[in-house]
Amino acid sequence: MKTKFLTIDSGTTNTRFSIVSDGKILDVLKCAVGAGSTIENPNILKETIKNGISEILLKNRLSENDIECILACGMITSELGICNLEHLCVPCGIEELANGLHNTIIPEISCLPFYFVRGVKTKGVSFEKTDVMRGEETELLGLSDCIEPNCLYVLPGSHSKLIETDDSGRIERFSTELTGEIMSAIAKSTIINQNIDLSADVEVDMKYLKIGYLYAKEHGINASLFKVRILSNFFSCSREEIYGFFKGVILYPEIENIIKIGAKRVIVAGKAQLRNPMCYLLSEFSESTIISIPDEVSEGATAIGMVKIYNTKTLDI
Repeated sequence: MKTKFLTIDSGTTNTRFSIVSDGKILDVLKCAVGAGSTIENPNILKETIKNGISEILLKNRLSENDIECILACGMITSELGICNLEHLCVPCGIEELANGLHNTIIPEISCLPFYFVRGVKTKGVSFEKTDVMRGEETELLGLSDCIEPNCLYVLPGSHSKLIETDDSGRIERFSTELTGEIMSAIAKSTIINQNIDLSADVEVDMKYLKIGYLYAKEHGINASLFKVRILSNFFSCSREEIYGFFKGVILYPEIENIIKIGAKRVIVAGKAQLRNPMCYLLSEFSESTIISIPDEVSEGATAIGMVKIYNTKTLDI
């Protein structure tokens, strides 16, 4: 019988449960509860995880006896989660992550053993050089069979990560951008909220994406964002054109930072809504070779990464 794992990827606002067998994801369950929810209700994450485990097992006609262990990563290992663990320091690759796995049993949740993947931090002594991640290190390992050396990986999202690898393909440096969170906050909580449509089905007009990027480069983000209202109210631009301009403005700082790094190869993962515009702008304005990771690979990368880390540990035993 093939070994089955139950993986838990818990972020600040959402938690994802997956059943993984033989390197393939059999099923996924998503819950709109994350580590941030514990600020108001300290017990809600434990309750959510307990219920999520039961639900996904029942849905797939499995019992705990069918699962080897529970693998978990992300904000679940932070002070807001259920198992607060110290970060590992860079350089950090699959061997370091495997050796850093924390094994425990949480009887009030499940009789199965938990293996928690630690996050990663830089070794900066000042705030300028200090950064942290929880979950993205695992997502990175699930994107392909092996991590490319001397490469820049871009994981766009609410908190985008720019991850540089060393000669051995380990995480050497990284930085965090609040791109997705800023995009959402501005679109929902400012005067241009009536002009922006963040619906998943809205296509980005690439011409206006480029216009927005170049306008922000010349005039700055602050002045550029108000032009969204101008385009909407006085020039009758389509929602695709307005969305393209807006996204070009928001993406400008992150694209500039990527270009400054100067990597020969840039691999971009994440959801197509951010990945495709980023790849387009990078192809237009950088000299790097740009590789785009398909949605289906990015979607399950964190779950696959956890299993790879666990299997690396068991091979070492």
